[in-house]
Amino acid sequence: MRNYFISAGSAFLKHDLIKGSAIIFTGSMVVNVLNYGFHLITGRMLGPEQYAVLASLISLSYVINFPSTLLTTVVTNKVAALYAKKDMPGIQGFLQVIGKNLVILTGLVIIGFWIFQRHIASFLNIHDPNLVLLLGLGFAVSLISTVPLAAFQGLLKFTAYSVMQALFSLLRTGTAVIAIWFSYGVSGVLTGILGSAIVLTFGSFALLRRYLPGKARPMPFVAHAYTSKIWVMAALFGKGLLINIDVLLVKHFFEAHDAGLYAALATLGKIVLFFASSISTVLLPIASKKHAEGKSTASELLLAQGMIIFLSTGILGVYIAAPKLVIGMLYGNAYFDVAPYLWMIGLYFMFYNLTYTYVNYFISGHHTRILLAPLFAAALQIGGILVYHGSFGEVLTVMNITGAILMAIFTIYYIHYARKT
Repeated sequence: MRNYFISAGSAFLKHDLIKGSAIIFTGSMVVNVLNYGFHLITGRMLGPEQYAVLASLISLSYVINFPSTLLTTVVTNKVAALYAKKDMPGIQGFLQVIGKNLVILTGLVIIGFWIFQRHIASFLNIHDPNLVLLLGLGFAVSLISTVPLAAFQGLLKFTAYSVMQALFSLLRTGTAVIAIWFSYGVSGVLTGILGSAIVLTFGSFALLRRYLPGKARPMPFVAHAYTSKIWVMAALFGKGLLINIDVLLVKHFFEAHDAGLYAALATLGKIVLFFASSISTVLLPIASKKHAEGKSTASELLLAQGMIIFLSTGILGVYIAAPKLVIGMLYGNAYFDVAPYLWMIGLYFMFYNLTYTYVNYFISGHHTRILLAPLFAAALQIGGILVYHGSFGEVLTVMNITGAILMAIFTIYYIHYARKT
């Protein structure tokens, strides 16, 4: 019996999902500490009003991040499938095709930010439109870095992926401290983000070359490979809205000081997201590889969901038992007013983690129409907040209802359809 448990435990620890999650989790913890250092420093040093400006701009970049997330999904899926066949020249050829077309996309992104910078600034009650353009430049550069980072995931090189993410977070946090210390404010912080993104991009491509020696095999550009991902794009856009639109709408409807308080609350809630997001990140390439090999992936999904619930409920318990302790340690007494709402934002991000895992699972299995569900839930959430925004409690109630609805839709679909494939 003892040998049985030892054998079972050893098999559990050697599972690709567990090993990959452990690496990503460790890397994510380093990244998350640095990311929280970034938000805590800027939140404390800028104050609620200026922090609201920075947080809303960062949230905007996440909302429109679906092209980057789509690229991550496409590249990770394709590289994982080619890697399963040990087709390294094919991987190089595929990445070259992606890179050439990405140059055009980044140019369009910069032009778009330049055209709409004043409109965006007006909606978010930001007085300096140049901050929006500066954000756009950083976003365009980070879009390019998506290619090597996604390739690391497809190659199951989770250590390289984690190291590069940690480097970016370290640089971003360090430059934020310097910028605010020398009174450059939000513009200085955004300039630091741009510089950090440039370093991340060049460093990631240089490291990727070590894993892909030899010559590339020419790969044609197949438009269908991208247009067929319209369902994925819808899911990722909906996902981006679900995690960030509340900060943008609160910045629009609430006073600057209150918007800053809510931005801090949203960041605290994302502790739940960051602790468990590594599991969803690892699930996609592993499930894609198994699908390419014709194997079942149901056990990976159930294991991932169980791990997310375990981690999330632990954090929620702390939020319920000692909200002011958490807020005081991280943001300070100036943000105590959001203490009653901490458990609500934590619960929402648990829903988000669980549904995000479903999204990655459905993408790896090539399910399509169900991927419209996040966009539907986001539309419900936006409509609800447009009507009910009298207090933080109303906003968070709308968010949790939409999160529960999306979770129910995905679970019912999985029970009736997905687990059969």
